[in-house]
Amino acid sequence: MDSVTVAIADEYPTFRLGLETALKDDAGMEVVVNVGTGHDLLDALERTPADVVLIEPWMRAGDGLSAVSQVLERFPDTTVIVLSRVWDGQRVHHLQEMGVHGYLDKRTEPRDLPSVIRHVMAGARVAPAATDGDRGMRDPLSPRELEVLSLVADGYSNKEIGERLFVTEQTVKFHLANVFRKMGARNRTEAARSAMHKGLIG
Repeated sequence: MDSVTVAIADEYPTFRLGLETALKDDAGMEVVVNVGTGHDLLDALERTPADVVLIEPWMRAGDGLSAVSQVLERFPDTTVIVLSRVWDGQRVHHLQEMGVHGYLDKRTEPRDLPSVIRHVMAGARVAPAATDGDRGMRDPLSPRELEVLSLVADGYSNKEIGERLFVTEQTVKFHLANVFRKMGARNRTEAARSAMHKGLIG
C-alpha cells in the first residue's frame, strides 16, 4: 500500500507530537508537515504537498479557519479532517458546508486514527453525532462506531467488518451495542438508516 502523507496544524506542540507518534506507528502513514499555525501550514504545503491535513480550525492565532478554506480551494485533492474539541453545532455545520471531509473529536483514540483517516479518504463522512440535530442522543458516536456503522450501511456482516478493521467479531458487536444505545435504534438497519438521514455517514 502506498504511504499516506499527512500534514498536522495545531497550536499545541505536545498534541502535535502525540498525533505524529500515533501515525508513525502505522507503517502506511508518514507525517510530512507539523506546524503550529494556519499560515505556516499553507506555506509548508506549497513546498511539501500532503494527502491529508489534520487541523484545529479554532487556534488562538485566528488563522485556522481561513487555512481550512484555503487548503480546500488551493489543494482540492487533499483530504481535510478537522480535529477539535469544539462541538458547537453551528460551527460544525459551517465547516461541513465548506467541504471539510471529516470532523473528529480530539479525544479520539490514537490507535484508531489511521483507519479513520483511510475511511474518510475512501469517501466516508465522519462527524460528531451530537451536533447533527439529534439532541436526544446521550453520547456522541465515536469515530470507530461511525466507521462500523458506515460498513453496516454498505452491507457488510459483523464478521466481514471485523476482518476489514482487524478486530474480533465480538468487538464489532460491542461497538454496535453502543451505537444502538446511543441512537435509540432497535437494530443495525434502523441505526444505519438513521445515521444516513442525519448525514453522519455517506
